[in-house]
Amino acid sequence: MAPVAPSLHHAPPPTLEGGQLENPTGKLCLLTALYAVQGVPFALIIGTLPTLFATSVSDARIGVLSLGAWPFALKALFAPLVDSYFSRKAWVIPCTLASGALWLWLGHTIEALVLSRDTTSLAAALFAVVLLLAAQDVAVDIWALELLPARSRPYAPVCQTVGMGAGNLIAHPLLLLLSSSRLRDPPVLTLPRFLWLLGPIHAALALAAALQPEPERTRPRPSLRRTLESLRAVAATPTTRRIGAACLLQRVGVAALDGCSLTQYMRLPGARQEHIACLAALQAPVALAAAVYAGRLVARSDRPAPEAARGQMRTGYLLLVASSVAVPALLCTHRVGSAGSTAGLVVATSVFLTANKLWWTAQGTLFNEAVVSPEGGPPRAAAASHLTLLNSLSNAGKMWPVPVALAVSDAVGYRAASGTCALAGLAALPLMWRLIEQRRRSAEHQRTVEMGVEERAPLNPL
Repeated sequence: MAPVAPSLHHAPPPTLEGGQLENPTGKLCLLTALYAVQGVPFALIIGTLPTLFATSVSDARIGVLSLGAWPFALKALFAPLVDSYFSRKAWVIPCTLASGALWLWLGHTIEALVLSRDTTSLAAALFAVVLLLAAQDVAVDIWALELLPARSRPYAPVCQTVGMGAGNLIAHPLLLLLSSSRLRDPPVLTLPRFLWLLGPIHAALALAAALQPEPERTRPRPSLRRTLESLRAVAATPTTRRIGAACLLQRVGVAALDGCSLTQYMRLPGARQEHIACLAALQAPVALAAAVYAGRLVARSDRPAPEAARGQMRTGYLLLVASSVAVPALLCTHRVGSAGSTAGLVVATSVFLTANKLWWTAQGTLFNEAVVSPEGGPPRAAAASHLTLLNSLSNAGKMWPVPVALAVSDAVGYRAASGTCALAGLAALPLMWRLIEQRRRSAEHQRTVEMGVEERAPLNPL
């Protein structure tokens, strides 16, 4: 019988840890929900709000909204504080509560900001919310490795991928569909009401996190100075520089696809926000299945995790490059209301989503492998700073090309911008191939050395 794919409905079997039978299902659900609330602002910034602004403001002004997500790319700046002070849970609870309170406040002000087309003030308000969720994310990334049994840790990237995908589904296509006055007047759910609902949801998640037992600490918490020194040592290594180069280049080829496709579609004759919602809803099962499948490839592979992740990342990058050519070509010739044209667009964008899930899940596996202790026990004392540095580089690589692509699209048009990005992705292919291999080697090596200790070449007996 084929192995069952990991999912929230078919969690891994209870794991024998320390002589006690432990079922990680509840912890997996909590982690997935925490990642889901982190996905909500991303969906608003790159999906819902650009859709609402597409026909009333320029691409360059829509690009300003993407600045609201930048705290996720700056997490390494405050990760040492999470490493050095308090437990991971002690960070998760207040950050979750405070971000919920800010959502309640933004629910009272967002309608006026949208009507006035004030993308700058809206980006600033979202920046404050995302800053708190980014601090929460720093703690959750390592808390997941502390909370889960050792044999269930490969599912941590799956929780992140599925959770972020669920948050994106709720805050983008579902919200667009329910807030449409063309389907029901008055709408079932407006944008302000949606933000108000996030307040009690965050409170419930904070309570669930508070009920989790504190993981047993096997090492003393490092001082802030020691954590900064360790992080500086890691950042200065050639391995980290190579990983940083790969992260910063990873989305160049699909920058126009990431940043401009929604606005391009909304400017087609006859396009409405319900069409965007329906297209995204059709893709949601594909995205969920791809996330579970990507996690299964690594978790159930007979090969070492870094080796399995390397092949998955290469496949994902090839599909991303293919999507950067296919999706813009179909979008530029798309006819709203044509069944054949819509089917082709759904297939091409589904391939793009699958490539994203393969890439991000494999990358998360490599990052986690780089920071867990060699014997498979709890993560190193300064692991949050190390893992967050890698994630910050990855997020920066996802974010910086978007406003650039939007500005280029404003200047020369969507077709030229997407073609330029696709050529850049193809040109970067040989370099990305080498960098992916080096990332796999670095993940294997990091499992054998303690953080902050310089690599030493073996002595030559001759």
